[in-house]
Amino acid sequence: MSITDTATGLSPYTTIPQLNNTLTTAAEQTQAVSSVEGDSSGVANDSGSQNEALSSFEAVLSKLLPGTGGSGDKVNEEQLFSALLEERLTTLKGPELAATYSQYFEENKSQMTTADGYVPVETAAREALRSLVADGSLTTEEAEEIHAQAFQAAQIDDNKGALYDSFGTTMAVTLVEMAMRSSSAMMASFDSGELEAGRLSLDFLQESGPAQFNSANSISASNESAEFVGGDGFLFKPVSEKNGNLVVLLPATMSGQIKDVSLVDNSGQTIETGDAFEDFEDGRPVFRFDQAGGSYPSNITVTVTMIDGSEKQYNIANPGQRYA
Repeated sequence: MSITDTATGLSPYTTIPQLNNTLTTAAEQTQAVSSVEGDSSGVANDSGSQNEALSSFEAVLSKLLPGTGGSGDKVNEEQLFSALLEERLTTLKGPELAATYSQYFEENKSQMTTADGYVPVETAAREALRSLVADGSLTTEEAEEIHAQAFQAAQIDDNKGALYDSFGTTMAVTLVEMAMRSSSAMMASFDSGELEAGRLSLDFLQESGPAQFNSANSISASNESAEFVGGDGFLFKPVSEKNGNLVVLLPATMSGQIKDVSLVDNSGQTIETGDAFEDFEDGRPVFRFDQAGGSYPSNITVTVTMIDGSEKQYNIANPGQRYA
C-alpha cells in the first residue's frame, strides 16, 4: 500500500531522505535584497554578521533535511531532530565524526524499517548517538548535551517534551525554511551561553513521559569520571556546555578573594588568563577560557592568584580530561 503524508507531500516510509541543496534559496534572496538596499542607501547592513552565521547554519542543515527543493517543502520534528544531531556534531566535533554518525543513522534506519516500510527516525537517530558513545567517540556527557540541544531546537509545536512525525493524530510539521530559522536562533543561544540546554538521557523513551532535562548547573558541577587533584570543590572541565571550551570551578571558600586564574605551562610561562563569570549556584567561582581543554599542552598548572598575593596550584597532566 502506498501512503503519502498529506502534510509534507512525502512518503512516510522513505528510508533515506533526499539531500536538499537548494533550501537556502529564500534566505539567499533575502540577503541579496538587503545588499541592494544597503548599496542604494549608502548605509552598511548591520545584520550582515547575523546573516552570515545563519547562512552557515543553513548550509549545513539544508543538506540534511528531506524535501524536493521547493519553497513549500515541510519537515517534521523527528526529521529536524536527526538533522540537528548531525549539525551539532559537525559544528562541535568536526565533519568526520558527523559522517560516522550519519553512517550509524542510515544503518539503523535500514535495520529498523518495519514490514510495511515505516522508519522510526527519532529512534534511529538516538541509537546512532548511543553508538558514538559505545565506540568511544563521545563521552556520555557530551552525547547527552548534544542530545538535549537537538531535541529542544527541533521543537515545532507547543509540546516541548516530545518529538512528533507527520502522521496520525500527533503531528508536528512546519516549512523547512521556518524550521531552519527557529532552530538556528536556539542553537545560537546555546552557543553564546544565553541558554543552557542541560542534558537529556540517551535512554529517553517518549512512552515513559515528557523529556526531563538535567539542569545545566548540576551538569557543570558533576565530577563524573574525573581525576582527583584537590577534592576541595575544584573542577577542571575541558568541554563546557556553554561553548565547548574549558571552564574551571574553584572552591567556594575562594569566592571574592581571587585576583586571577591562569594556565601555566611546564616552563613557567602563562598560556592564558581566564575570564571570571558569576559564581556557580553553590558559591564556587567560575572561570572560562578561550579553547577546549584538549587544545592546551600537557602538564599544565592552573594557578589561582589571590588578592592577598598567595597562590593555589592544581597540576593538570592531560587537559583533555576532567579533574576535580
